[in-house]
Amino acid sequence: MPFLTPAFSAFTRDPCTVSMILYMYIHDSMTTMNPLRKCARYWYGRRPLVLMGGIAYVLVAILSTWLPNLSAVLVARFLLGVAHPLVMNSGYILAIEVSEPRLRTALGITLYLPWALGEMALGGLAYLLRNWRTLQLAISVIGVAMFPFFWFMDESPRWLMVTGKHERALEVLKKAAKWNKVSLPPENELLTLMKEELPPSKSDTSARDIKALLKSSLNNFLILFRTPKLRLITIVMYLDYLVLAMVYFGLSLSGGNLSSDPFVYMVLSGLMEIPAYTLAFPVVYRFGRRGPTVLCCLLCGVALFVLAAVPADYSWLIVTMALIGKMTITVAYQIAILYSSELFPTEVRSRGIGTCFMMSRIGSICSPFITDFLVRHGNSNNKMYYHYAQGSLISWAPSVVFGAASLVIGLATVALPETLGMALPDTIADLEERGNGDAKRYWNSE
Repeated sequence: MPFLTPAFSAFTRDPCTVSMILYMYIHDSMTTMNPLRKCARYWYGRRPLVLMGGIAYVLVAILSTWLPNLSAVLVARFLLGVAHPLVMNSGYILAIEVSEPRLRTALGITLYLPWALGEMALGGLAYLLRNWRTLQLAISVIGVAMFPFFWFMDESPRWLMVTGKHERALEVLKKAAKWNKVSLPPENELLTLMKEELPPSKSDTSARDIKALLKSSLNNFLILFRTPKLRLITIVMYLDYLVLAMVYFGLSLSGGNLSSDPFVYMVLSGLMEIPAYTLAFPVVYRFGRRGPTVLCCLLCGVALFVLAAVPADYSWLIVTMALIGKMTITVAYQIAILYSSELFPTEVRSRGIGTCFMMSRIGSICSPFITDFLVRHGNSNNKMYYHYAQGSLISWAPSVVFGAASLVIGLATVALPETLGMALPDTIADLEERGNGDAKRYWNSE
């Protein structure tokens, strides 16, 4: 959201403070609405939420161009924060669930490659279009291009099977078979197989009132902690998502602290994410998910500790270490998203990943405090300096916090099982049974 900072200069003399308020509005909205979104994903599936969220996001973003004051802008950004995960999270889950195992790794890693390209484009456009309204309109109208593709998108057959909608799942499979020019077994045989292998989940989807909704949300949350293996996955993934988002957005928001030109820093930051997304695929394909995640977190921690020790005069080394940290934490973040989608069973995958992203929003909320308020900025000629080397009494503090947190999650991730080459678990019982017989390699991967 750095592109809105020029707009806020009309409302305040401290754009950094307003940027952080805006950032908190967005991520607070994501966090508070998360239980409703998880229930909606279970009740209505993945496709309707992607459609509604995508259309709402683009329309609100375009209308934001003509809002008259800061309060209206913040309300619009709150609404965008509500719609954003509907597109990102539900779309990601849908893509993972419909992909075949041999393509799942590549798809899970490269899905966020456009994010890096968009970050680079945003830095260039922000440099060229200094009027925030023009910039807002330019980056928002691009979203209209995705509307025609909604027509070709189907619901997740896995979700349809788990929720007992076997006939609809069969229709989706038949359509996919036609597109891919393959033959399916007889319909009766497929329906029998679905009902035997994937019985409907016992979750109650009939109660829709507020009291039942809150109770259902609490039960949906607690179910992630009721069995030993699922509990371990949930706790470690919660910690991973919280820290990964905190470090990722903390480094993204540090352009004014670490570089004299925030536009160049944003472009370079996006550029470093491209190899993070592209090189991550062959790495996880060859070495799995757990090992690369651990290694990238540890490397990020080391890079940020080095950054904290670099003298202020070596600005090029400061930026280099920051970009290395950004690249490694991006790799770890993307692998963690793929990793979590493979660890959580289909029965609770939406709830598990949804609450993981809720934890990431908490980390995102913390990051502006660490990058801006943990550092005591100096003041010269009534002008606030945000550069790493100017007037900061504890400029090393954010790097140490981010570096230490990265090391902690790197060590914590060692406790998780490897999922390379394994089928996605469909039920909690399926997950808990793994470790016995032929499935032993899934959990006891050492």
